[in-house]
Amino acid sequence: MKASKMLLRFRLVMIVALLALLVGCGGTGTGTLGFGRTTGGGTAGAVSGCPDAPGPITGPLVFGANQNGLAAIALDGSNVMTLVKPSINDRAYDPFWSPDGKTLAYTFARPSTNPNLSWLQVGMICGLDQATGKGRVLLQAVSPSESLEDATWTPDGKGFIVTHHQPQLDSQGNYSGDDVALQRIDQGGKPQTIMKDATSPMLSADGQHLVYVHVDPNTNAMILMVAGADGRNPQALTNQRSAFITIVNPHWSPAGSQIVFTASGGASKAEAAPARGRSLVERLLGIDVAEAHGLPSDLWMIGADGQNLQRLTNKGLDDPRATWSPDGHSIVFVGGGFGGIFRIDPATKSEQMLSKQGYYGGIALK
Repeated sequence: MKASKMLLRFRLVMIVALLALLVGCGGTGTGTLGFGRTTGGGTAGAVSGCPDAPGPITGPLVFGANQNGLAAIALDGSNVMTLVKPSINDRAYDPFWSPDGKTLAYTFARPSTNPNLSWLQVGMICGLDQATGKGRVLLQAVSPSESLEDATWTPDGKGFIVTHHQPQLDSQGNYSGDDVALQRIDQGGKPQTIMKDATSPMLSADGQHLVYVHVDPNTNAMILMVAGADGRNPQALTNQRSAFITIVNPHWSPAGSQIVFTASGGASKAEAAPARGRSLVERLLGIDVAEAHGLPSDLWMIGADGQNLQRLTNKGLDDPRATWSPDGHSIVFVGGGFGGIFRIDPATKSEQMLSKQGYYGGIALK
């Protein structure tokens, strides 16, 4: 099902303002994808390869850093290590540790080679070996027009569920829409579509449940959903009364009882943390007016049964991304365009800054 042109405009704004939510992966929906192929030390500027890190990844916390890259850090804010520093037109983002903590998956995107889609980044799912820093291709398609992102590991570490984008072109070869779906790709297998009109997948730790965002192709409304791991029996967690404009990056708690996610809008009656005072210029343009910004967003939490929706932050942040601590007692998030890495207690909503580092690009913790 094709997304409407309003969805295209929304994605274009996010690409320019947030340095891309929509990205690509060279591939075909029917072809076999590479899985776990080493690249022989490919660099960020290589045509088809994943860059190496400078060495072993010593920090458990990986986050989006300046210059569209990824960095790692200790939980006390020490030992900052740049992992991936792409060339000027490339981007690395959405890190996600494998279940055994030995491989870091992330999306690596480059501009399309199609002259009619030069604004569109196309990429693949890359991996970094924690012990050596060696880069390798985890998932790469064949066609230069498709897109893979938002990789979430299966619990056995032998497969992924990803967001798949298939741009649609008119008779003149110009972009006219976007087919979006969730695909499961197991080692040595072909992609299997398990859900259409959906993005931002994440499997629960036991592999039994899938949380994702449904995007209505006609109205662009976004709804947080849960389903079985195979996409069956979908159920909505949010609805129109939730008043969310955008929803991205849902993450299960380790116990599978709660989900944290990023959203703009939201019903005002939801319980919220105290707002941080900001000037008019900050509210309109953000802290750094030299940067382009998207819709103000905050972190929210909801039960796996759709009950107890709570606003965790009330700051109007610029694309914050969050993940849970391994023990499930706290949530760690990166402030996006506002910068900073923070720990928040979901029970008390008290915050602690861990580092002034951090930018767009997501966050992962093991």
